[in-house]
Amino acid sequence: MKNVIKKTGSKTILFCFSLVIFCALFTTSCYEVSTRTPADEMPLNFSDWSEIKVVLLDGSTRIYISGSIKETKFFGGKRDGTIEEIDLSKISHFVLKRLDRGKTDAVVAGVVMASAVVTASIIAGTYIAVRSSRSSSSCPRVYTFNGKEWLLSAEPYSGAIFKSAEITDYSVLEEIVPVEGVYRLNFSNVMDEIDYTNEVKILVVEHDPSFEVVPGNGGEFFTISNPQSPVYAVTHDGVDITSRIKKNGETFWEGNPFSNYADSSRPREEMILKFTKPEGVTGMKLILRGGNTLWGSYILQNFLQMFGNSAKKRLDRWNFDPGGKEKIEKYMRKSGAWIEVQIKEDGKWREAGFFREVGPVVIKTQVLKINLPENSQKVVEIKLRWAPLFWKILRVAADFSPDDKPVRVIEVESIEAKDAKKGDIKSMISMEDNFYYRAVKGDEAFFTFPVPPFTEGMKRTIVLKTTGYYNLVFPDKSDVHLMKKMDIIFKKKGMDVYSLEEFKKRVKKYPIELNNFVKSQYENSHPIYH
Repeated sequence: MKNVIKKTGSKTILFCFSLVIFCALFTTSCYEVSTRTPADEMPLNFSDWSEIKVVLLDGSTRIYISGSIKETKFFGGKRDGTIEEIDLSKISHFVLKRLDRGKTDAVVAGVVMASAVVTASIIAGTYIAVRSSRSSSSCPRVYTFNGKEWLLSAEPYSGAIFKSAEITDYSVLEEIVPVEGVYRLNFSNVMDEIDYTNEVKILVVEHDPSFEVVPGNGGEFFTISNPQSPVYAVTHDGVDITSRIKKNGETFWEGNPFSNYADSSRPREEMILKFTKPEGVTGMKLILRGGNTLWGSYILQNFLQMFGNSAKKRLDRWNFDPGGKEKIEKYMRKSGAWIEVQIKEDGKWREAGFFREVGPVVIKTQVLKINLPENSQKVVEIKLRWAPLFWKILRVAADFSPDDKPVRVIEVESIEAKDAKKGDIKSMISMEDNFYYRAVKGDEAFFTFPVPPFTEGMKRTIVLKTTGYYNLVFPDKSDVHLMKKMDIIFKKKGMDVYSLEEFKKRVKKYPIELNNFVKSQYENSHPIYH
C-alpha cells in the first residue's frame, strides 16, 4: 500500500484504515479530495463538492455531480439529469472532490499547505475518532515532491512524546524523485502538538537491483533478496488469514475486537505464522509492513489527556529524565502498542523482539533479525501479539538470505531549509545537537537536497534520517469524571483495556442497524476484506 491515495477496484481493499487524503498540487490548480464513510457526520447534501464518487462494497464505482442522503438511502445526480438511488448499506465510502482556490493561490505564492487527513476503515473507528472533541496526535507529516504534487511519505519519531525519548528515525521515501537536480521535502505540523526537530538529512543508499534495502531502527540496513510468505497464518480465534497478508498492500488484517481474549486484563490480538526454513540456515529477517490505526493514535492521547495537567507534569519531568525513554518504551511494550514477536523453540515460546509504533497515517516496512538454533526445525513458527485496534498489518514475510550484500550509503545535507514564516532554519537541523526547529500546529518547513551523481547499474533507495521528538498539547483541566479516573487507577487498567472498553461502549451508542453492521464485519471474519 502506498502512502498517497487508495485506488478502488475489484481487488482493492474496502474500508481501508488509512486512506490518505491530500491536496494534489498541480501547476495551475489544486483539488481538495475527501473520503467519507456512511458512518461519518456528513451534510445531507453534497452541494459543496463538484464530483461525488461512490465506491460500493463489491468494489464497483459510480460518479455523480450532485447528491443527498435521506434516511438510509443516497440519491445521486448524473450529468444527464437522471437520479439514481443506492442503499447506504451497499456503500463502502464516498470520494468527494472540488477545486480548492485557496490552495491554488498558496501554490502560486510558494506556500504549500499540504494537509493530510485519515479516515478509518472500520466504521466505528471513523465514527468515534472524527466525532471526538479531541483530535488524535502522532508526529510531524513529511511530504515529498515528485515534480507535480506533494505526496505524504513519512511520520518520523512516532511515540517520542518528550525530550529524553528523542529518537533518530529512518524512513524510506518511496515516492520521492529528483526534480531539476534536487530532492524537495516539506515538514508540516497539522496536529495539536509541538514538534522539535534536531536533524534532517537524506541517505542515498546505492545497491544492486537484485535486492531491496530496508533501514533498521538503529541505522543499520537490511538487504532483502528472497522474501517468503508464510505457509500458514492463523489468528488467536482460528481465522485463517494466510492469503490476506501475502500480497503487498491489497489486503490487511487488524484483528477482531469482538472476539474472546484469553486474558481480559491484557487483551491481545495474536497471529501465528509458519515459514519453511532452508537447510543450514541460522538466522532470519522477519519483515512486517503495516501501520498504527487512527483509533490507536486517538486513544493514546485521550488516555493521557484524561489526567489533564497531572499527565502533562509527569511528561514534563520525563523531558530531562535520563531514564524517561526507557520508561515510555517499557509502557508501550506492556500496553501492546508495540508488536511483540515470539519464536517457538522446543515447544515453548520465547521473546524474539518488538516492532515499534510507526504512526497512523503512513504505512512502513520494518525488519527484525532473529537468530535460529542450528538444530531448529524445518518449519519456523512465529507469533505476533499486539493490543486490539492498534495495528493494521498488510504483509508479513521472512527472508533467510545472509545480510552480507554490499550497499553504499551517501549522507546528503540540505542546501536550503526554510520555515514558511520564520525563514532560514538550516543551522537548527544540520546536526544532532541542542538546537531544534520548533513547530507548532500550522507551521511548515521546506527542505532542498542536492542529488548525488548516479552510479551506473545501481539502484537507489532514498531514506529520510531525522532526529527529534514532540510534545502533546494537554488541557489545563480534565473533563473526565473523577470516578472514571479512580476506576482506571485502582483497577490498574492499562491503555489496552481502556481502549477496548471505550470502543465497545461507543459502538453501543450507534443506531441499531450500524451497530449490527459493525459487529457483523468482525464476527464474519472480515468478509469485506476478501
